[in-house]
Formats: sequence, C-alpha cells, structure tokens
Amino acid sequence: MNPELKRLSAEFLAERHALAAFILGLVRDPHAAEDIFQEVWVRLAEAAERGEGAAIRDCARWCRGVARNLILRHWRSQS
Repeated sequence: MNPELKRLSAEFLAERHALAAFILGLVRDPHAAEDIFQEVWVRLAEAAERGEGAAIRDCARWCRGVARNLILRHWRSQS
C-alpha cells in the first residue's frame, strides 16, 4: 500500500465519526450523507494515488472541505 494512502487512511478513520456527523448535520438525509461520506473517501484515496497525499497536512480539514463542496453540489441538485 502507498505510504501516503496508509497515513491518510489512518487519519480518515480516526476522524470518520466527526466527518459523518458534520455531513449529516448539514444534509439531514442519512442516505445522501452516506453517499457524500463515501465520495470524500474516494477523493482522498485518488489524491493519494496521484501523489498529492504529501500536500494534505490536515486530513480532517481537507475532508471537511471536500465534503462541503459535495454538500453544496447536493443542495444545488435538490433545488
């Protein structure tokens, strides 16, 4: 396993409950929140595989930023 992916995976797992709560608190739909949560993980893994993992110093903050953008996209699609 890519060492950056391993590091980011550990950080993601450590913060998963806080991230899930952040997403659910804004989306208020458990199914949509789960989809967004999973998409954040996919994007994190893709960033690590592209070699961008070293630039992600604060994984929790990065994930919240990605989640925020995905939530905005979700809200726009619901309008």
